[in-house]
Amino acid sequence: MVRAHRKQMAEIKRDERDKRDTKFYRLLLGSALLFITVFFNLSENEIFGQSRRYPAKNAGTVKAVEKPLPELVLLDIAGGRWRLSEQRGKVVLLNFWATWCAPCRTEIPFLARINDKYESKGLKVFGIAVDSENTDLINVFIKDYKINYRILLAKAGTSLSRQKALPMTLLIDEKGFLVKKYVGAVKEDVFEKDIDALLVKKTKK
Repeated sequence: MVRAHRKQMAEIKRDERDKRDTKFYRLLLGSALLFITVFFNLSENEIFGQSRRYPAKNAGTVKAVEKPLPELVLLDIAGGRWRLSEQRGKVVLLNFWATWCAPCRTEIPFLARINDKYESKGLKVFGIAVDSENTDLINVFIKDYKINYRILLAKAGTSLSRQKALPMTLLIDEKGFLVKKYVGAVKEDVFEKDIDALLVKKTKK
């Protein structure tokens, strides 16, 4: 009887854990879809940018919005939960990349130096890996390229994982508003100029 009771309790706990996991992954999918489609209010071509075959021609494109970006919930490479809303009060540079993306390899060292230079001044750099199904390769990439900022994972099959133009970077102000969208690799001094302007504006408030 005791053994049967223990078995029943274990099954109840497993069911509860499965329900929590299902709820969390629904939250991940829902927040990713809302983040991409609702507040950007763009067509699929505008969201995804240029095709993978050709380099993006509109790097540095400005795309302003009139309200804060919606909540985005992701897991990081270590399995921790990350929320965009928890970054309020900081300027955020959100970089979409992949291990197979050649321009990303050029840009990532810039982002690492920017993270070193500006983290103490109120900037947070995050990378979103769109090829999240291969975490072993991503970890090797992080080590080889000395990535010193937090890497998040775009769940396979979601809109976030289907970026056709990479790298793609969002510059978000301390209130959660999208300030700039860069499609394609961007020069380090371009990032720095825009970040400096945003941090000065933040300081004056």
